[in-house]
Amino acid sequence: MTDERKKPLVFRFKDLEPVFFPRNTIGASDRTWWLCTNKPEDSRWLANGSGGWGWLYLPPGAKTGFLSHSSEHEKGFEVVYQVMEGKATLRTEFEDYVLEKYDSMFAPNDAAHQIINAGTEGAWFWSFWSMGGKKWEADMKGDEAGEKVPVSPEITGPGYYEEFLRIQRARMKRGLPISPGVMLEAKEDEEPQAERPHVTVFRSKEAEPIFWQRDIIGGTDRTYLGGWFPEKSQWFNVPTGGYSVCCQPPGAKESCHTHLEEIEGHFEEIYVVFDGIAKLCTEYEDYTLEKFDSVFMPTNSSHQIRNAGTTDLFWGGVWTSGPERATEYSTWMPAARPGYYEEFLRIQRERKKRGLSISQGADV
Repeated sequence: MTDERKKPLVFRFKDLEPVFFPRNTIGASDRTWWLCTNKPEDSRWLANGSGGWGWLYLPPGAKTGFLSHSSEHEKGFEVVYQVMEGKATLRTEFEDYVLEKYDSMFAPNDAAHQIINAGTEGAWFWSFWSMGGKKWEADMKGDEAGEKVPVSPEITGPGYYEEFLRIQRARMKRGLPISPGVMLEAKEDEEPQAERPHVTVFRSKEAEPIFWQRDIIGGTDRTYLGGWFPEKSQWFNVPTGGYSVCCQPPGAKESCHTHLEEIEGHFEEIYVVFDGIAKLCTEYEDYTLEKFDSVFMPTNSSHQIRNAGTTDLFWGGVWTSGPERATEYSTWMPAARPGYYEEFLRIQRERKKRGLSISQGADV
């Protein structure tokens, strides 16, 4: 047995504690987060003080704070929001965007953004963020009053109210609506800062589907509805990382694989079920995953997602190797990466020893 291999860590959405965030002075209304931030403790890039992921629920008309993640206090902070259900308006200091199901936005350091539920029903979002191995400063707070709350993409700190007012002035000069109740003093010498970073918006309907064929390491035919690699990103662009949405018909499987440290460096990955029922297969055990369940895969942990339901399975993935940069092999099809067929056979042997099913055609 290879007990030294790491195991994936499964997060059941129903077991997460909702965290209520009250309205604040930078434009936010009441909203609720379900957060995965403190575990897994061995994460370098996507948890454990350097990153995290979670789900945000906004009732109709509700808003997040209007903020920029300061490169002074949160150097390297990057965040992605993706619409799971409902319709949203993304506000920035430059323009506004309408976001629909599976659309997403990427915000680098110093890029102003606010998410608003623009629909008549509740809206759900999933979000992930990273500082590439850096840790949050001790003086960062959950709201302007200084109440300590779990780290989220809405964490605020020194200068955030002043930044909020700057954003409102920039919007006003561009003829965009400003947040209700904001009293602005004219600053004739302050021009909208065109050099400030912009957010990047990805439309799911405009993405090019990627068809992956059956392979020799357990994968069947499946379709990636889109893969996104923000050019301005340090952590979520090739060759370092990215994120995607996959659709698998009933019975379909992704490749059974492990991101090997000697091939891909310290490569971390998160899978999230958007809709349907999935089975996560590892060399140790299998897990049934339902809507909004997620799983963290550290380096050197085996995994395979299968559609265990009777309808199409939609799931998303995000991966990064932080500032270390993944090798070129991370952009190859899994079956083509060096040593991955041998690793597939090793996984099947371990599953067989534990009385778990093995992939069809695996000669072990």
